[in-house]
Amino acid sequence: MSAAPAGFHHAHPPIVCCSTTLLPLSTLAAAMRMTADSSAVDKAVQCCLPHKTGTHYGLVAEIDPTHAVWAVWGRDGSPHLRVLADCPETSPDRMDGCALYARHRGPHTWHTSSTNRTPPRSVMTVPPR
Repeated sequence: MSAAPAGFHHAHPPIVCCSTTLLPLSTLAAAMRMTADSSAVDKAVQCCLPHKTGTHYGLVAEIDPTHAVWAVWGRDGSPHLRVLADCPETSPDRMDGCALYARHRGPHTWHTSSTNRTPPRSVMTVPPR
């Protein structure tokens, strides 16, 4: 269990970034091949980090109990995929796990605010074969 990052104050939790990107068809297809449930792959991804500038990371899909596919993009908005281990940290009361990837920068998700955030949860549905 870890304490809040140095310099973090609980009075005003950071607001999560709202940068979004759409996965190009080839990237979306690659993500769908990485997961057992291709219907759970998001084609529109929102950054999950509490920052205003820099590299963005958005969850695309869970691939197993401890790993997920993340879209990573910069200013140009062109995403690439990375498989990252889940952050192993839990909140001090052990009621919440961090929803980010291992060794992420900044506070864990139980420290952040989703105020003014509208996640673009658009799940790609795939017809049965």
